[in-house]
Amino acid sequence: MAGRSLVRIRDLSVEYAASRAVGAGRSVFRAVDGVHLDVPAGSVTSLVGESGSGKTSLGRAVMRLQPSASGTIEFDDADVTHARGRELAAYRRRAQIVFQDPYSSLDPRRTVAETVGEPLAIHRIGTRGADRERRVRRYMDLCGLDGRFFDRKPHELSGGQRQRVGIARALAVGPSFVVCDEPVSALDASVQAQILNLLMDLREEMGLTYLFIAHNLGVIRHISDHVAIMYLGRIVESGPRDEVFSNPKHPYTRALISSAPLPDPVKERAAKRERIVLKGDMPNAANPPEGCRFHTRCWLYQALGEPERCRTVPTESRELGNGHLSDCHYAAEDPRLGRPMSFATASRHAGTGTERGNGP
Repeated sequence: MAGRSLVRIRDLSVEYAASRAVGAGRSVFRAVDGVHLDVPAGSVTSLVGESGSGKTSLGRAVMRLQPSASGTIEFDDADVTHARGRELAAYRRRAQIVFQDPYSSLDPRRTVAETVGEPLAIHRIGTRGADRERRVRRYMDLCGLDGRFFDRKPHELSGGQRQRVGIARALAVGPSFVVCDEPVSALDASVQAQILNLLMDLREEMGLTYLFIAHNLGVIRHISDHVAIMYLGRIVESGPRDEVFSNPKHPYTRALISSAPLPDPVKERAAKRERIVLKGDMPNAANPPEGCRFHTRCWLYQALGEPERCRTVPTESRELGNGHLSDCHYAAEDPRLGRPMSFATASRHAGTGTERGNGP
């Protein structure tokens, strides 16, 4: 990825304990497994994938809300993987998070002013009284909340207004990096657009860097500079937004993009796109498949000529140029055709692997 990286994640893994069965002890599974990711300063880097792919676990680990089992997290060239005490407090002043559910992330007993002012008190920013109130009102105003909301509580607000409070709370300490964990997925479509526009305006005004977690490809395509696709705890493809969307090199990425309808139904009909329907569900993260993790659902699996390789040989991320990476064995070319893999050609050779219908 071009430009200086504000956040550098290397070989990061996140583990959870899970019950095998009643009385059978416990096992550990990796929700995030050896992830590498750079977030350039001033960019919107988006993390995309199905539910259960590990997106939120990765975001929470980056924020140090979830411990990591291995790997490193660097912020502005400083290793914060095991930061504690004052070092961790200093990191959290510069890195904040906006949560998915704007209701459960707010204390129902606190007013808007108390919620936005709480991080100021924790980090001892400003003096008590008029100075902190001035700061609270400033960030409320930045997020579209005028004085009428000062003494209101969450139950008196709409979903969009609650999310504005969550954003104001995150920005009150003046961070440079914000993790947005599906911040619009719980909102109505019209409100989603308002919150997205607010986030983009704040990015320009405050020079923010976002790690934006979402599953809506339309949103991702609209706001992102860089995109990373997650599947079963690993990033299977990443790169500049336009490169990933116009030239996807992983079968999973192609399936996701094919499932996202174009906003204009006339253009959708004219495009006559082939929908790729993935069969089955994502495998259990506690027992991932050997070899390529995606091979059990891959629509190109039998067509590529070496299915044994997909079943047994683990994939590695391959540089394809211009910061574009993919961990498919065949990302560069289809060996049978001897030229770069064409989406249309690959679809024809996939046989029953593609059909009209809904995407993943």
